[in-house]
Amino acid sequence: MANDERFKTPADGLEALSSAHHIWTTQLGIRSVAASYAIIGAAWAVYSTKITDHALAIWAIGLAIFYLFLSSGISLCVVELLSNRFQYAQKDTNRWKEEWEHSEYPSDWPYTKPIQWVTKWYHRLKAIMPIVAGLCLILSFVC
Repeated sequence: MANDERFKTPADGLEALSSAHHIWTTQLGIRSVAASYAIIGAAWAVYSTKITDHALAIWAIGLAIFYLFLSSGISLCVVELLSNRFQYAQKDTNRWKEEWEHSEYPSDWPYTKPIQWVTKWYHRLKAIMPIVAGLCLILSFVC
């Protein structure tokens, strides 16, 4: 299928893709935190003081809280990795420019392998943990 003139250049298409990725990953982060709070609130609202009688509800709350703590820790890790990379770039701008010139397109530059690995798995965690916690809560209603 030919380009339908939405993008004037391949770079325009890449920019649109990058923008969409940023929007969706941001929304995933916001929604996964909101879902975790909703799971905790829903479990407490439904079971209140009898929550200890429902193992799956406890698992749901535990997973949601674990996700929130883990998310904070991973976010701190990513911030530190990015800060280190930023300081590396500022320390020697000529070296930074040279690295850019020698990077092949497409390239993961300026990101390092640790940054890529942590962020890839963090995106998956943001989706998986609230889903599993939510499934535990739903199962607690029927089991």
